[in-house]
Amino acid sequence: MRARHFQNTVALIFLCLGSACLIFPEVVQAFIFHNEYRGDGLSIHLLIRFYGAKSALLGAVLSAARFSPAGFIIFAVGGSIPFVAMDLYFLVIRPVFSAGIAIDITARLAILILGTVGWQLKLKEEQSIRSAKWQDLY
Repeated sequence: MRARHFQNTVALIFLCLGSACLIFPEVVQAFIFHNEYRGDGLSIHLLIRFYGAKSALLGAVLSAARFSPAGFIIFAVGGSIPFVAMDLYFLVIRPVFSAGIAIDITARLAILILGTVGWQLKLKEEQSIRSAKWQDLY
């Protein structure tokens, strides 16, 4: 497999989860938040939709971009660890989220793994390109 496949899988995660927030904000709210933190107003649904739109847009951009090895590892760490920490804080310490947040935690851990593997593959791909160019000189 190539690093690009792992990048596209990360993009697909954002497209799918973002689209779910965009299209079904009521379902997302019911699935993620404990009853006492759910709102029935337009504001919360708009916020969930905006979050979903941003995530879906990020997925689209990720599918069109070309990551360097540094891009893979920065996105792997930055796109996972802070979000998992926040999810766990609001699940365990200040229980706003219900067990449904496990979907986001799982997705974020997948982003960490996919980004790390993509980073390793991209390093190897670039090394083999450099080797091939070096061999062409001789």
